Order: sequence, then structure tokens, then C-alpha cells
Amino acid sequence: MFDMTSSPSQLVDLNFAVPLRTAAVSASADSIESVALPVGQQMDDETFKQCHAATIVVIDDERATTDVIQRTLQRSGFTNVNVFNDPHRAISFINENALDVVLLDLHIPQLEGISVLKYLRTRSETQYLPVIILTSSDDEDSRLEALAAGANEYLTKPVGSAELVQRIKNALRFKQYADGIEDQIKSVEKELRVDALTGVNNRRYFDEYYSTKVVSHTDALLSLILFDIDNFKQANDNFGHQHGDDVLKFVAQLAATIATEQDFVARIGGDEFAIVCEHNDPDWPTSLARELKSRVAHESVLLNDSRHETTISVGIATLNKRVDDKGSLFNAADAALYQSKRQGRNLINVYSDAGAVSIGDKHLTQIPKLEDAETRIKNPRDGHILIVDDEPAISQMIELQLRKSGYENILVENDSTQAVEKIASLQPDLVILDIRMPKINGLEILRLVKDNPATENIQVLIMTSTTDDRIRVASLKLRANDFLTKPTNTIELDVRVSNALKLKIQHDQLVAFSDRLTQEVKGRTAELFATRRETILCLARAAEIRDMETGNHVIRVGHYAAVVAKQMGMDPDFVGYIELAAQLHDVGKLSIPDSILHKPAGLTVDERAVIETHCEEADRIFFGKAQNMEKATITSPLLRMAARIASTHHERWDGSGYPNKLAGENIPLEGRITAIADVFDALNTERPYKKAIEPSVCFEMITAQRGKHFDPQVVDAFLAAKDLILATRQQWLDASANSDTDTN
Repeated sequence: MFDMTSSPSQLVDLNFAVPLRTAAVSASADSIESVALPVGQQMDDETFKQCHAATIVVIDDERATTDVIQRTLQRSGFTNVNVFNDPHRAISFINENALDVVLLDLHIPQLEGISVLKYLRTRSETQYLPVIILTSSDDEDSRLEALAAGANEYLTKPVGSAELVQRIKNALRFKQYADGIEDQIKSVEKELRVDALTGVNNRRYFDEYYSTKVVSHTDALLSLILFDIDNFKQANDNFGHQHGDDVLKFVAQLAATIATEQDFVARIGGDEFAIVCEHNDPDWPTSLARELKSRVAHESVLLNDSRHETTISVGIATLNKRVDDKGSLFNAADAALYQSKRQGRNLINVYSDAGAVSIGDKHLTQIPKLEDAETRIKNPRDGHILIVDDEPAISQMIELQLRKSGYENILVENDSTQAVEKIASLQPDLVILDIRMPKINGLEILRLVKDNPATENIQVLIMTSTTDDRIRVASLKLRANDFLTKPTNTIELDVRVSNALKLKIQHDQLVAFSDRLTQEVKGRTAELFATRRETILCLARAAEIRDMETGNHVIRVGHYAAVVAKQMGMDPDFVGYIELAAQLHDVGKLSIPDSILHKPAGLTVDERAVIETHCEEADRIFFGKAQNMEKATITSPLLRMAARIASTHHERWDGSGYPNKLAGENIPLEGRITAIADVFDALNTERPYKKAIEPSVCFEMITAQRGKHFDPQVVDAFLAAKDLILATRQQWLDASANSDTDTN
């Protein structure tokens, strides 16, 4: 839309957008050059520079005409003029290049110009490209057909060079103007769709996309992943808002990186994000969530050189017969997310018809039904109630009313100074608290109760005779659960007390679920971890046996890597992963011929080159890069780490390693750690072709390679953990080495 308040100087260049018919000019093609404009005439410097760089295409089957036009335009300052006598070759050029103006003959034997014009208007890249029609015919029907098909100008041959150049200038102004409008549209669309801070989609676009997807989804599974950053406010307060912004951008971009083209990532709140997944694979949303959770925890530790660790809590729900609209799908995912937060954060929960399902590293644990939870009270009438009021007559009246309603576990405290201590020691389910009391008022007691983690979940009913809204607002800010107005009505008292105790029962049930689930998850995780360890060790030993390695080499390398990672301050998940993943560092040797792998003597240059392919072979083993095979997707964070280690543990800090000559931090941290663990064990272990080197000498050799072969920080951590490295070595010595030690 044009701004009609613009000044005349701002609007003057819009006149060129009006198509004008050009009268026939009685000059021959050969006479065009004689009237060519001097370079830069009637053009300001800036416009001339833009014209000078313009890409112009001339399509005409008459070579003489195209030659003259090209020379004329070049003499007028246009250097990028491309002429074609074959329209098919012209179209190929157009498809591969960005253009500014096209001059098109209308009557070409091989392909009519009108067909070329219509083709240009069907492509998004050339939809608004200025096209000037050149023709020797003054047929009005042809002119109207060309204009209707989208021609910007219609020139009748022969045309004077001055007019031709000016028409092109006008077309270029139109192109510049159209491009500016298009850029503005894209900018506005981006502002409407993209979150300015994180670069992912914003809440407005999420609402639009999500609603459309739910209504129009196909047979593919439609899932919604909701996740937020744990303790984000605390991190923001402790490290500052800039750090908070960095964390938000980090998490958002990580989610966008992990997601596929079919996944829609959006920031829907302060630290809240959503991913809409439409996939045929029912396991994809949980796989995506697992990898995102793991990588956020692992990769955020060193964010901006800060040791603050970031974690996320995740909830997942899938559209089905019961969860069948956008509201219920969002609520289901939100309920699963809330369950993750209740269970201690840094967890994933999936919502199902039976309830939420907790997702561990590789297992599912069904949360028990609510009625199965063991809590102190099953019925609101069984709840323990404490009445705090300085007027004995009122507290006794309330107690009597409650007992008539069936409540039996009731205690009274008339001394407000004793109330907080009594609440902490008795741990009642509900406190009925008067506001106006001497010495210490009800609001102060409420604040102390809610600020204490041991009592914050006790239900509190505020009892007051005032109707002052400020009292109610202050009470709500301090997390009061409900209100009672003096004098109390028996029916209202019963209803409010019953509702409060029902909420307390539900809270206690969730706490019981969390405790039970924690124990169950620990047991199943330990069992799974043991199974996974055995599986990886079997595969590692397979590679080890083919290489005729010593029995415990892979185990030692894994333990050394874990020791170094822990010394560097990596989180427990990373340490646990690398201990197992590093054991697969030489799995690529499964593909190396026995004649080379088992050779007892030194290797030739060619044989060494074959050995060095084991890093690339490992990539094929993990990702299936065999010929005619699509690259497999690995969703397990553990196997992803193992793949990175296997392909990068022979890279060197200074870039002299193999297979890709990566250098510095371009080598994954796990690869840098495993490299030093592997070299240390290889140096101090006897092989058929060499003697073992004393550990003390090995440490010296590794120190000498600090900043060359090895990452300086990894070397420092390795040396700092020297005693533990030696203890680990002693614990996992091979049987033959132990025999030698005993003999000596």
C-alpha cells in the first residue's frame, strides 16, 4: 500500500510502472548505434551504478538485431547483457541465474515469445521480473495478449536506442521498487512469524500453524511436544538477563537443529517452547525429546564460559480418538510437562489414555493410577485441621461446626506466637487462619508457612470479618488457598474445608507417585544400564578380538575417558555415556582385512593408509553409508556419541590427524578425551610388535604433546587425575600383565 502523504519527490519514480505503448520508429536496426546515449547521460551516479550491474537478457531469433541491441546497451553503460537467438537456451540461462530485465521478441520460430512470457510468470523467481516485448508487428491483438500475459512494456521494431535505454532504466527502477516491496513484505512476514530473540517461530504463528495442523492433519501421527527450561528465573536472577537470553537462544537453536523439516519449532512463552510433529514413526517425538534433553544438559555447561548447567522438562501428547482437538491435545501435553516438573525436572513424560508415562533414557514407566497412591488421608473427613484464632469463642464455634459436619481430627491454637511452630511440628492438612490477631497477624504467619518448604503445601483458609479487597489480594500473593468470612456459615464452611482437603489429598498422591516412581525408575535404569553396558562391551570386544588387542583395552579406555570427563566437570550423564561410548572407538577395525590387522611387523605406507580408514568405516557401521543405502538415523544419544568418538579419536588438536584433519574445538570433546585415553593405554600396554612403556614415561610423552596432538585442557585434566588413572589401570590390568606383576 502506498503512503498517500508522501512528498512528490518520493512518488516521482512511480510513473514508470504504468505500461506505455511506443509508437513505431522509422529507424533501421543499423542506425540504432548512431544515436546511442553517452555513458551516464540523464542518470544520476547511484542509478548508473545500479544499471551498470544489472543482468539483462535479450531473446530474439535474428542475430543481427541481438548484436545491435547488445552493443547499444553496452555503450550505454550496461555490461551484463546476455543475448540468445535460441529461446530454449535462454530459458536454461534464466532458470540458473537471477535477472533484472528481459527483452523478448514476440515471434520466434522455435518457441513463441508469448509462451516464454507465460512461463516466466508461472515461476516465483520471475513472477515480477520486468519483461519488455519487442516485435516488428503492430497487431493490436498480439499487443493486448502480451500485456494480458504480464508484459511490462511493448516496443515496436525498429526502436531508437535512446528510447530503448530509457525503457530499460524505467524497468530497472520498477525492479528495484518491486524488490524493495518484496523485501518489506518478507520482513513483515518474518516479524509476524519469527521470535526476534531466538529466531524460531513465535506464539502468534504457532497458534495459526497448530490450529491448521490439528484440523487438516492426515493419517500421519500428529504429536505436540511442550518443554520449558528448568529453574530459568533462578538462572536469570543469578547470572543476569543477558545470560538468560543466551540460554533461550541456545535451547531454541538446538531444538531447531535436531528437528526435521516436518517438525515445527516455536517459542510460545518466556522460557516455554513447543514442537509440532507430524510423522509416521510413533517413536519419533520421544526420540527427538530424548536427544534434545540430553544435548541441552551436555552442551549448555560451557555456554558463555559459565559453569551453569541448563536442563529442560518435557511433556508429549499425540492426537487420538480421546485427545481429538487442539485444546485437549495442548492440555494433555501440558499435563505431561507438569508431571515432569513435579517429579523433579529434567524429565520427559508422555500422556496416554491411562495417564502420563515417564520416559527415562531408554524405558517407559507407567505412573500408577491416582487411587493406588498411599497417602495419609483417603477422605476429606479424615483430614487434620488446625484452627488459629486468638478468640477462643470463635475457634470453639468453628470446631463445633466442623465436628457436626463429620470432621474429627481438629486442633485449636489461640496464641498466634505459637502458630508457626505448631504448624511445623503437627504438619496438619489444613490451617484455618484468622487475619487480625495481636503480636503476630495472620498474613505474617501465612508468609512464614508458605516460605518454609516443609509446610508450603499445607492448605490455608484465611478467615476474616473484613471485606477489604486489599487484604484478599495480599493473602493471595502470599499463596492463600481460599477465604472464609466471619461469621461463618456452616454449609459454606463445610464446602470450603472439603475442597481444600481434596486438593491436599491430590497433592499428597502426586508426592507419593513421585517417590514410588523415583525408586522404580532407579531400579529399571540400573537394569537397563547393565544390559546396555554388556551389549556395548560385546561389540567392543568383537572389534578388539579382530585386532588381537589385549583383553581389557576397551574397558580401560572407557574408564580413563570417564575419569578425564569427570575431572573436567562434565555432568554425570556425559561421564556415564563416554565411559561406554569410548569402548567402541575402534569398532571400525571390523572392516579392516586380517592380513593387515594381524601383521606382527611394522606396516607399509599403503597398509597404514588402509588402517586409517577404520574411522570412516566406523561411520558406515553406525550410519549405514554402504552403496545404495540411505544414511540411517540414530536417535540414541549414547550411540551418537560413540559414532562421533569412533570417527574423530585420531584427529589431532593441531589439525595433523585423520581422517578429516579437524583441529581444535572442531573436534568433538568426547573425541578429544578418548584420544588421550587410547594413546595412554596403547603406550603402556605390550603388543606383539612393541614393549610396554612405563606409565611415568607415558605421562611425560603426553605432556610433550599438549597443544599439538592433544587438547591442552584435556591434558591438564588427565594429569590432574593421574592417581585415579593409575588406580584404574591397576584395577583393569590384563591377566598376563597381572601374572608378570606377581612374578616380579
